This record gives sequence, structure tokens and C-alpha cells, in this order.
Amino acid sequence: AQIKSEKNNGEKLKLLDSLTNITYHKTALGFDSISRTTIDYAIQLDSFNLASRTTQNLINYYNNVLGQPKEGIIIFNTYYNTLKNHITDRNLAGIYIDVGDSFYFDKEVDTAMSYYKKAKIYAEKAGNERVKAFAILYQGYAYTDEGEFVKASQHIQEASKIFVAVKDTFNIIAS
Repeated sequence: AQIKSEKNNGEKLKLLDSLTNITYHKTALGFDSISRTTIDYAIQLDSFNLASRTTQNLINYYNNVLGQPKEGIIIFNTYYNTLKNHITDRNLAGIYIDVGDSFYFDKEVDTAMSYYKKAKIYAEKAGNERVKAFAILYQGYAYTDEGEFVKASQHIQEASKIFVAVKDTFNIIAS
């Protein structure tokens, strides 16, 4: 009720963003529909980076919570052209990682690899070593699936070194 009655567009967007964060990955609370509403409203207000982050979370939700990577690809295709020229390099890297995961989980490894490579490029442009490490790590996982174990090992080791450098303890262990 508070969101509907809010007249200030910026405040309304803040409320939608908060609601999206509260319902994050909670199917029963309508995460999908709230996220889509937030994305559409953010785009309407030219708040493209917020729309991008919410899009990334929604793709991730379909990939990792619902196990529906094809829907993640649809979401990417729905919003990417609107967002791509208006978001930071860091957010481009993030959206490429998430759609790369969609393709990876959908067994389209070559397409996934192309998105992971793009993610690495944009993470480098953004100066974001942690995001770059994820792109490299996921390339390593894909190489493993392709049976290219030397390339896989090289990528996983490279990602691990970056996680050590940025002091990301959890992902040091994961890599």
C-alpha cells in the first residue's frame, strides 16, 4: 500500500528496491514479479544500474534457485538492449556472468564461454578484480566440462590467486 500511494518517484523506487531485497530468492513472497516491476520502474526513471543489478539477481534466481536457465536467458534478452549502453562496466560484467551461467546450465558451453570472456573484459575495464576472478573461475569450470583439464586448472588457479589478492576467503576455498 505504501508503494502504491508514494508520489515521489525516487522514494517509490527505493521502496521497490527494498522490497526486492527483502524478498530476494523467496518464491512464496513473489520475488520474480517484484523484481520485474522494480526493473521496469527503474528503467522508466533512467535508473539503469539499479535495473541491471535487479536483472542480474533475477537471472541468478532462475539459474540457481528455480533451476530454469532458459528463463534466465529470456530475462537477459528482455532487458539487455535497453540496459547495455547505460550501465557501468562492472554491471555489464555482472550481467554477462549471470547470462553465461544460464547458457552453462543449459549445456550451451561455447555460448557461456563467450559471455564469461566478455565479463572478464568488462571487469578489467571496471578495475574489479573480484568480478574478473569469477569470470575466470567459471571459464575454468566450463573447461572442466569440456575435458580440457589443463586449461581448466590454469583458469581455476588464476582465479584463486585473484581471490587471495582481494582477500575473498570464501571464494579462495571455493576455487
